[in-house]
Amino acid sequence: MTIMESLVLATLQGFGRIIPMSSETQIKFFQRFYPTALPDDAWNATFALGALIALLLYFVHDWASILSSLIQVTIFRKRPMTLDERYPFFIALCASIPAIALAFLIHKLELPSLFAIQESLASWEIGGLVGGTALLFFAERWSKRNRGPFDLGVLDSIALGVGQLISWIPGIGGTLGMLSVSQLRNYHLEATTKSVCLLSLPFIVVELAQGSAQIHWSEAEPMLGISWLQWGLSLFVCTISAFIALRILNEHFRRTGFKKLIGYRAVVTAIAIGFYFFS
Repeated sequence: MTIMESLVLATLQGFGRIIPMSSETQIKFFQRFYPTALPDDAWNATFALGALIALLLYFVHDWASILSSLIQVTIFRKRPMTLDERYPFFIALCASIPAIALAFLIHKLELPSLFAIQESLASWEIGGLVGGTALLFFAERWSKRNRGPFDLGVLDSIALGVGQLISWIPGIGGTLGMLSVSQLRNYHLEATTKSVCLLSLPFIVVELAQGSAQIHWSEAEPMLGISWLQWGLSLFVCTISAFIALRILNEHFRRTGFKKLIGYRAVVTAIAIGFYFFS
């Protein structure tokens, strides 16, 4: 993989891990005109690390507040009342239950890694594109948007976790599942975008853990034929792309809703269907 190829992949993956813009499909579009290898477990872990860094930097004040609240609750035995105080115990943990259950099932049944399972579902991509776009469209259309972040409880957190698992189906991608579930649960846009971003942290960590062992941390090359310079540039570009995507999600979409995103996905879906039937 050349430096240019890895930078293009890093850009698409950085945006795609935050905004459900069907980055996997766009990578395949890119392949048609400029053949390149699809990201493997090591590259997926690299892009997950970039998204994690961007998430930590963008919400640095929120993480500091959550950490401070965690200390107060655990050390000073303060009853968790505010959103920051409840986040580590009820919200993040409950949202992670579906992913924990899936990881346990994968281990118990001796199934391949999550990335390998995603590859096995590649034939579902067109269905994922159509279904994901329709899900977000109806979720936004039917949402009453009369609930705020302090209404987020155990049931909604588990539902958001299930939504994130749905997002791992090829063609859906990013945070579409959680965005749709949040809208169907009638959360307003500010609560939707922020809670989805904060709750994506455990899932990004899972993605990083799944593939980090494939990166040769102590060797001269992190991956076969890839220098540390190329890897570092790709990580940097992915981080910047993810940070920009966080700003778009939390500033632009928070004001305007998801109509432009739905329209964009509809165009990508139409192109993908055209390639499928006429190539």
